Amino acid sequence: MKRSRDLAGARPGHFGVQRGTSPPTFPPTNPTKEEPRGETQPASRPLPVRERKWSTGIPVPMLAGIQRIARTHPEVLFFPLATLLLGLNVGPWGFGPNYVVTFALYITLQRSNVIFPITWSLSVALFVSTLWLILRTHRLNSWRSFLVAGTLPFLAVSLFEVPCDLANWATYPGSGTTVFDIVSILTWLALGFTSIGWWRVTKRYWVFLAGFLGSFAAWFAMGFPTIDRATGSALEVAFAFNIGLKIACFPLAALPVWEELRRLRATGEKPDGALGVSPRSTAGPIEESAQRGGALPSTNTRTM
Repeated sequence: MKRSRDLAGARPGHFGVQRGTSPPTFPPTNPTKEEPRGETQPASRPLPVRERKWSTGIPVPMLAGIQRIARTHPEVLFFPLATLLLGLNVGPWGFGPNYVVTFALYITLQRSNVIFPITWSLSVALFVSTLWLILRTHRLNSWRSFLVAGTLPFLAVSLFEVPCDLANWATYPGSGTTVFDIVSILTWLALGFTSIGWWRVTKRYWVFLAGFLGSFAAWFAMGFPTIDRATGSALEVAFAFNIGLKIACFPLAALPVWEELRRLRATGEKPDGALGVSPRSTAGPIEESAQRGGALPSTNTRTM
C-alpha cells in the first residue's frame, strides 16, 4: 500500500502518525447523508400501496372488473344468466315449458337413469358443502351465499355434458344430438360463472383440468362407447369413463371456490361486510398495513 508524501517519514507501526500529533482526519465519504449506526436493513419492506384485485388466476385482464362485481353482488351475473338459460330453453324456439317440468321431475327423483343418482348425490353434496364453507367465513349474507353455492352444480354438470355432447355429435351424427343441444348446455356453463367472484385458479386446477380433458380425449380415441349403445367389454369401458368423469367434474367445479375460501382463512382477513376489507378503502390487509407503516404479516400467511 503506497504512503502519501506527508506520511513518508513515519515509522512502521505508527500508521503515519508522528508522536505528539493528532491523527489525520478525512472528510466523510457522503457528507449529505448520515451514516447508519449499526442498524440493519429490515428483513422485508412494505409493499407499495395498490388497488386490491381479486385475480382469478386466468390470464384474461377483462375478468378483473367482472370478478370484483360478482364477488360482492353475484346476483348481477345470476339474474341475466338465469334469464338467458330459461329464455333459450323454455321459449318456443327451444324445448318449451316441458323443459321446466322435466327438470323438476329429475330434481325430485321422479325421473332418472342409470347415472343420474350419482349426479344428484354429488350435486347436493357440492351445494351443501360450499354453502357451509362460505357462511363459515362470514363473507356473504345468506341469500348471496345461496346463489354462489347453488350455481356450482350447474357448472359441474356442464363441464361433463359439453365435451360429452360434442364427442357424441362427432361420433354418432344421427344420434339425435343437435347443435341446439350443445348451445343449451352451454347456458348451464354460463350460469356456473355466477361464482367467478370467488374463484382462485391455481396450478393444481390446471393440472386437474388437463387430466380431465385428457381422459375425455382417451375416451373419444377408443371410439367413445356409451352406455346406451355399447355391449360386452365396450360397455364396461363406457361405464368406467362415464362414472369416473362424472365424479371428477364436481371437484373440478368446486376447486376454484374452495381454493379462494382456503386462502381467506389462511391469511386471516377479518370480514367487514361482504369482503373483509375496510369500506373506506379498496386496499387489502397487506396493502393497508403498509399504508399505515406497519409491519408485514408473517410469511406463514402468504397466499396459496
